[in-house]
Amino acid sequence: MTEMSRKYTQVKIDWHAIDRLRDLQGIAIRSLEKDGVINHTTYNRSKKSGCMRNDVFEAVVKRLGGERDDFLLSPNRASRSGRAVFGLPPTEEWAVDESTVCSEWITLPNGLQYKICKMKHITIADHFGRGKYFDLMSIPLHLRDTVMHRLERHAIVAKSVIPTPHLTQVYSCVADGTRAGWWVIDRWIDGATLSARLAKGVWPRKQLSRLMKDILNGLSALHDQAIILRELNPRCICVPDSGPQAVITDFEMAKLYSGQPTVRNGHWPSSRYRAPEVDSDQLTPSTDLFSWAMVLLFAANGTEPDSTNIRGELENAKLPGVVAEVVTKCLSSAPSRRPKNCEAVRKAISKWT
Repeated sequence: MTEMSRKYTQVKIDWHAIDRLRDLQGIAIRSLEKDGVINHTTYNRSKKSGCMRNDVFEAVVKRLGGERDDFLLSPNRASRSGRAVFGLPPTEEWAVDESTVCSEWITLPNGLQYKICKMKHITIADHFGRGKYFDLMSIPLHLRDTVMHRLERHAIVAKSVIPTPHLTQVYSCVADGTRAGWWVIDRWIDGATLSARLAKGVWPRKQLSRLMKDILNGLSALHDQAIILRELNPRCICVPDSGPQAVITDFEMAKLYSGQPTVRNGHWPSSRYRAPEVDSDQLTPSTDLFSWAMVLLFAANGTEPDSTNIRGELENAKLPGVVAEVVTKCLSSAPSRRPKNCEAVRKAISKWT
């Protein structure tokens, strides 16, 4: 092959990745044309065909400040035969269910953004998953490899979780093949997050004890597996449409007792549900009990709890005396003053119905 023929080789492009990075950087197609990179007609024709001339592709990549592998289609089977739905690519095993509307972009405390959607297994009929697609295009290129490595290490934590009635089962943790995103796929649950349910009002008083005991059982199962969740909040608790059992669904911020790194880049923004010691990584089961107590106040009052007015929150919640006492201890700023584990809380509230 001559040098000239190599120059004009057509390459298959991941246009989803190109457009997202272009949008993030505020680079209009007309700007690419003005800079002599590619004119808008060629851009649109190339996008429609899915291919671009290799030399033009190199110029676009250079202008966007990316790398070739960021924008080439994945060689895996799903990327060749499947197609993106809602702008999200399939994996080797899973495709996005077209009948289900995706969530908006959600931002984690570590800055990563993701969307949630219903997935269907490519080869197993009627087998569905809850997919979370993490956007890596918003991560600076010089940090992307580090974040990818941490996401891969997160897979170790997620896959080590033994599913129970109150903990979801993680099916897959995998890159999308383009370095533009990362999939976490777990068990599909027909229901809504606790956050979405509480947006409609307080939790039914007669069902509050069952809800909080379900969440406590999920935390206990994690702690038995040497995992601290660190970021329990109403958004990561799913309540099924049928059946009262609440399920903890998101383990992205979880940490193994063994000290394996987690998906964290820099200081986390503040969260009313997070225990104060999380930033120092001095973690114990009582870390999650702080979050559990804050979730309880949210469910009881129907509004986001004010961490600066816990006494007022407790008065509004009108909890039984023994439960209010346990919640007060769980919300101590000093971990040593909280109950040591879930079993201590479970025993204290055993008669709460």
